[in-house]
Amino acid sequence: MKVLEYKPPSTVIGGVVVFTAIAVVFFVFAFPLTEMAGADFQLIFLTFMAIFFAVPVLLLIRFKNARSRVSSFMRDSSIGETVTLPQPVRYEVGTYTCTGEWRGSGKNRHYYTSHTFRRAEIGEGPTITLPEGPFIATVKQDDSGLIEFPAVRILSEPYKNILLLKMSSKGAVNASGTVEVATENDSAQLSLRGAGKSLSGTVYATLQKARKAKVEIFHTAWQGNRFKIGEGITFDFSKELLPEGDTLIVAYDGFSPQDFRRLMREGQYIMGHGVYGVRLILDIPFRPDVAEEGSFEVVLEEEKEEEREKGGGDGWGFE
Repeated sequence: MKVLEYKPPSTVIGGVVVFTAIAVVFFVFAFPLTEMAGADFQLIFLTFMAIFFAVPVLLLIRFKNARSRVSSFMRDSSIGETVTLPQPVRYEVGTYTCTGEWRGSGKNRHYYTSHTFRRAEIGEGPTITLPEGPFIATVKQDDSGLIEFPAVRILSEPYKNILLLKMSSKGAVNASGTVEVATENDSAQLSLRGAGKSLSGTVYATLQKARKAKVEIFHTAWQGNRFKIGEGITFDFSKELLPEGDTLIVAYDGFSPQDFRRLMREGQYIMGHGVYGVRLILDIPFRPDVAEEGSFEVVLEEEKEEEREKGGGDGWGFE
């Protein structure tokens, strides 16, 4: 199993330190000036500065604790199909979900995250069995997106709030069929097929006014993130949607889509199980794009076997 270790980058800690240093310099120069405004104003100023200092200090403590605990866990643990620690710990098993998105504009634009841990069970002991299940990762280059993993969160010291996030390689792309889009002057047809862990397809287009045809995919759990996987007139494409082997991410509570993209070192990322949408688009100059959609599914190996036994369909749906 591949193990990836994520710690908050040292540049973040350095930024907090620089911010705190600037705040100290501001306080040293500004406080003597408040004496002329009276005791009440001084009290207000001191209260404001106390809050102002507290925020970066708390952030610095959190980042340093995160780096220290992740390092200690990696040093002390033995990781395979299970995780073995030198002492018993309390932990919970469930599903970790985190979303990240930008809000506001200009100087008021900020990155907001929201994370949850849906607990399925609680355990205690020196050995932790890693959970199996579907995962989702859809993260754009600007860090907006969704991540969801089968997870373990440690509840007791000395590894409290360590997250173990599992990316399973088990599964297959269940896709077949066609999507067609046409206008009075242009038409395109997309033929899709599942090829193990990859989505493959071919586009045939007859174009007069349109410049090209494009293919995008998105995960239905976060439909705003659309990823272009091919474009042209007649072309083939292929996109892997599952990792080559099982992967374990060792991180700290609050691990975000932004952290995931930093860890994977890719511009953008879409992968995992579940239902996806696919769009076939005609790119027409000076007019809105014309598109048609279909859907396909990436299923776990166990789920695929159950579908075969029940005589399930091909997993396609059209609008």
